[in-house]
Amino acid sequence: MKTSHQPTTLVLFFALLSLLATTTVAAMTLPEKLAPVPVYSGAKIVQVMEMGTSAMAMLEAKTTPQALLEFYKKEMEGKGWKTAFQAQQEDSAVIHFTKGKDAVQITAGNGDEGMTSYQMVFVAQ
Repeated sequence: MKTSHQPTTLVLFFALLSLLATTTVAAMTLPEKLAPVPVYSGAKIVQVMEMGTSAMAMLEAKTTPQALLEFYKKEMEGKGWKTAFQAQQEDSAVIHFTKGKDAVQITAGNGDEGMTSYQMVFVAQ
């Protein structure tokens, strides 16, 4: 007996499409929860999303992941955030900050044509 999962697949597809449509509308401004996090000079906001006490933004900038990591380390520590974790590889970087019960993580990787794609995630606990 052959079973079909087509209805489930369609429901998931339309749920995802709805979510993407919602986040696209707000794609040009950062969520208020990410206000304490600076934006790298010249970066373009690609997508944003808020969910409960969390917020996420995807951006692109003409730089390297390593330069981005250095920028955020300097800027965030200057605003009182503590570096909890950081790691770098040739084509990617991640840094995690905490301040009180809040956390911010920046994850960056090489994009196309000299661009770096990166994600900023804020979580309030």
